[in-house]
Amino acid sequence: MIALELCILVLVLFVLGVGALWLVGAREPVFKIGGKTPVFFVALKHRDKRSRSPEILSAGVEVEWAVNADFPFIGADQAYWDRFLILAGGTSDAMPLKLSDNIEDAYVARLAIRRPPRIVLGVIRMLVSTGLWKKPGGEVSTDRPDNGFREDVMPDAAAIRTLLAQPGSYKPAMMNFLKYYPTARYAEAREGAAPTSGRTAYGRYGIVALQTVYKTGGHLVFYGKVDAVIREAQGGPTLDRWDDLAVMQYVEPKGILSMEQVEKYRNALHHRDAALERSIVIASSPQ
Repeated sequence: MIALELCILVLVLFVLGVGALWLVGAREPVFKIGGKTPVFFVALKHRDKRSRSPEILSAGVEVEWAVNADFPFIGADQAYWDRFLILAGGTSDAMPLKLSDNIEDAYVARLAIRRPPRIVLGVIRMLVSTGLWKKPGGEVSTDRPDNGFREDVMPDAAAIRTLLAQPGSYKPAMMNFLKYYPTARYAEAREGAAPTSGRTAYGRYGIVALQTVYKTGGHLVFYGKVDAVIREAQGGPTLDRWDDLAVMQYVEPKGILSMEQVEKYRNALHHRDAALERSIVIASSPQ
């Protein structure tokens, strides 16, 4: 009888623990975006930044997230865009906002939001908050790291210096534009292994990258598959067809640079290199 009661107690404690971790994960910022559908990503370029007025939203549409684009970090020599937004609501195949005369260019895409399981984010947050996962330490390099990985999907020395020149209070939201190879291009494919899609290869990298971002104190803001392009961009470095769009936010300028101090992250970079046909990352400031 006592053994049965102990088993029941252990089961109850286990269920309560799982429930608590689920609740912790459910409070992550990624679950604050995409609760209402359809979801749109919008990039805006203004003719005159000084006279910028609030966006004119279509009926039933709400702003779920917005940042100001600051400077290019990977894959471009100019930010081009001034604003990035996530809008939700309205009609799935219609523009979620009206473009004023001050809008020089715009890119609008409908997204299918992807999220990690709540319990997984709860466990990650617990490991970080309890100190079981240590924050990467040491000084970060001001030069492009010479680590043998693809240079075109890494920041150059000028971008690193620009990032580190920001004030310590700067919390960069890194806006990622991602385009995958149809088939991942691994430098050394395993003998007899079946071909892997670029998206699958990036997923292998992404799991490790997500954990490492949280180790730095940052978090995932959103990750979405481009379901449809409502309005194509007319110019700029992001002029392309993109597969996914994603944002990670860091708590300090050097946060993203400290990730390479984590061995597990370095070991996953070959998946990123094999996956990406092209990537552009633009550092942005949350409102």
